[in-house]
Amino acid sequence: MEYDLWIQSGTTYEEQIQWDINYYLNTWKVSPSKMILGLMPGNDDMSRDLTLQNALNLTSFAKENNLLGLMIWDANIDSTGPDGNAPYAYSLGIQSILNNNSEKRKIPYSNIEIHNMVQNKRVRKI
Repeated sequence: MEYDLWIQSGTTYEEQIQWDINYYLNTWKVSPSKMILGLMPGNDDMSRDLTLQNALNLTSFAKENNLLGLMIWDANIDSTGPDGNAPYAYSLGIQSILNNNSEKRKIPYSNIEIHNMVQNKRVRKI
């Protein structure tokens, strides 16, 4: 798990996340089936802003690279509509991309799907 990532000068937050994932995949040979990308809507604790568009782009990136999954790190922040977005805009936008069957593979489960499975008692919360 990677926290408080260092951003190389001249690189955006989104580009740095993609660079790091590619580094783990290509240099360290970490299997994409072992990687789950966690995204925190809005500002992180270092005042970097993950915009809705960044989150959507990173979701497509995760899907294209066959990562195991994707999650919203702080859904309660998403519920408030950070950066002037509608409440749950991040979760709903990400879910839309994950459910798009025109892309090569659907990430197995998103946090919304897991929540729904728990609510519908199809899986147990441990």
